[in-house]
Amino acid sequence: MVSKIAYVSAPALRVIEQVARPAPDPEGWSAKSLAVALDMPLSTVAYHLRMLRDRELIVQSGERRAARGALYETFYRLVTP
Repeated sequence: MVSKIAYVSAPALRVIEQVARPAPDPEGWSAKSLAVALDMPLSTVAYHLRMLRDRELIVQSGERRAARGALYETFYRLVTP
């Protein structure tokens, strides 16, 4: 069986390490808060969050919607065994 984390890039590892820390929001880490904390472009953080979610290393823990129902922010946390 191949490990889910057989290869993780350095930026993805930084995202994982930050998500493991206490989040500024009770729901978890959003892409925006991670980009600020890591001083990385939002597009880069969003890409790595998608990649980590696809590998099932993080899960979506909540979301906030704008007044008209459009998705505003999505929150993530590490998968706990």
